[in-house]
Amino acid sequence: LGFYCCALPFFHGLTSCPSLGVPDATFLFVTSCVAFASLAAVGIVPLQPDIALVMQGQARLGLVSLAHQSAAGSFFLFTILHMIAWLHLTATVPPGSPLHWRRGRCSALFKAACLLLALFPLPSAFLLHPASPLRSHLSLSEADKGGITQYSLVALVSAFFASYAVEMRLIDVLVRRDQDAKTAKSS
Repeated sequence: LGFYCCALPFFHGLTSCPSLGVPDATFLFVTSCVAFASLAAVGIVPLQPDIALVMQGQARLGLVSLAHQSAAGSFFLFTILHMIAWLHLTATVPPGSPLHWRRGRCSALFKAACLLLALFPLPSAFLLHPASPLRSHLSLSEADKGGITQYSLVALVSAFFASYAVEMRLIDVLVRRDQDAKTAKSS
């Protein structure tokens, strides 16, 4: 719920502030909303209680675990699409825009590093997941490695989204400046 309270003004601010040069933020908004709805589903739908037996090949993978795994896959897919879309935006807005990667170089480089580092553990995070349908047997140490890669992915995605604080502050300042300019003109 907190995400949506921040996302709506953020993405509205992106397109409503002319000095940013963002023509449309719909794809960014949709990918982030789907990602965080998927994350909510991961939190709501647990793995099946006998997942350890599934890892040993002694039980079948259940629908609940498949739903959990699918939601996790959706979360990672849509966050990576969102990350790519944001970096594309910073490369394609007009060079005078404060969002252009050359003007916001630290933020853009940090976000690019988060994306690139998130791509490396992605395959093993799914292959070594206890609910992976690609594996019939999974040792505890393999599951631990899968967990570590998932945690690293979540940390990178969290860092990427947390770094939006830089752009949120920028948007707030620019929107207030535009509002003050409108007020001054109408007085």
